[in-house]
Amino acid sequence: MAETIQKLEEKSAMEVVQRRLAEEENKRKGQMEEAKRVAASSNLEDELRLEREWRLSLERAVEKEKDKFADLDSEMEQLRKELQEANSEIIKLGREKREQDLTLEEMGSQLSQSKLQIIEMREDREKSLKLNAKWAKDSEAVECFACHTAFNLTKRKHHCRSCGEIFCNDCSDNQMPLPSSAKPVRVCDECNLKILSKQSVVR
Repeated sequence: MAETIQKLEEKSAMEVVQRRLAEEENKRKGQMEEAKRVAASSNLEDELRLEREWRLSLERAVEKEKDKFADLDSEMEQLRKELQEANSEIIKLGREKREQDLTLEEMGSQLSQSKLQIIEMREDREKSLKLNAKWAKDSEAVECFACHTAFNLTKRKHHCRSCGEIFCNDCSDNQMPLPSSAKPVRVCDECNLKILSKQSVVR
C-alpha cells in the first residue's frame, strides 16, 4: 500500500514537472514569436521609412529636373526671339542694301549722262571756238603764245593744230590725235591737257 502511494506521488510529481516544463516551453515559444513579430514590425517600419525617404529624394530630383527644363524652355524662347530679331535685321539690311545699290546705280547712270553732256558741251564749245578761231599768221607772231618768249633763229615757231595759235617748241612738244587728222599732230600744252582730260572722262 505504501509502495503504491509512493508511486502515485512520484507520478504526480512527474506530471507537475512535465506540466511546468510544458508551460515554460510555451512561454519561451510565445516570447520568441513576440520577438519575431517585433523584429518583423521593426523591419517593416525601416522599409517603409526607407521607401518614404527614397520617394522624397525622387520627388526632389524630379522637381530639380522640372526647374532645369523650365530654365531651358526660357532660354530657348529667348534664343528664338533673338534669332527672329536677327533675321528681321538681316532682311532689313538686305532691303536697305538693295535700295542703296539701286540708288548708286541710278546715280552712276546720272553721272555717266552728266559726263556725256559735259563732253558734248565741251566738244560743242571747242567746235565753236575752232570755227571762230583763226589760223595765226607767222608774220604776226613775234613771241610764244604761252610763255611769251621771243622767237629767233633758235626759238622757232610751231602752230598748234587744235587751237591754231603759234607756240615755241617747248610749249607745243605734244602729239595728239584729232578728228581732223588721221595721224597724231602737234598740239600746245593747254590743248594737250584738254584732250587728255576728255579721254579720262570717257573712260
